[in-house]
Amino acid sequence: MSVHPAHAGRQGNCPQCGVPFTTPPRSTVDPHAPPPTPSYQAPPASSYPQTPAPAWNPPEPAQAWGKPTTEIAPPQPLMPPSTPPPSMNPAAGTRLEVVHGPPELLGSAFSLSTGRPTVIGRDEATEVHVNSDRVSRRHCQIIYRNGTFGVEDLGSSNGTLINQRRVVGFQPLAGGEYIQAGDCLFRYLAH
Repeated sequence: MSVHPAHAGRQGNCPQCGVPFTTPPRSTVDPHAPPPTPSYQAPPASSYPQTPAPAWNPPEPAQAWGKPTTEIAPPQPLMPPSTPPPSMNPAAGTRLEVVHGPPELLGSAFSLSTGRPTVIGRDEATEVHVNSDRVSRRHCQIIYRNGTFGVEDLGSSNGTLINQRRVVGFQPLAGGEYIQAGDCLFRYLAH
């Protein structure tokens, strides 16, 4: 590095980035020395082998024109499996069991789906129909969200409880919890 004698040993800050610097006290390069040679030089072109590229010859037809050389089977449609394997289906074996409630429901089990919510209520259009005045028409729902099942109250009159605690918003379920809707008690069982 060559340093002008007037700038040797000077300190300051870079005007572009503001980093402090100090110039060397004297030149570290002999001004009379030849310029440095690069550390790598490509070999001269004459040292590369000069072999011509092979000529392209089209392949000979195996049979007469118009006849295929091999039989090709028509493509088969890809059919998705009817149900994913249990290891890939988070809802496999996940269900609600009625442990207390109207006699016609007692002991019943309802399978849960990741594709749509399972609504519990007095309305006959709900997935889990509970014939009780203490259950709202659309009382609560079990939904699959963010990789887990959970419970949401749907504005019911008497509220929804999980293990005797009132549900506010989405409450995730781990397995084994008791869900109370009116006078009906369910147990959530995960696979």
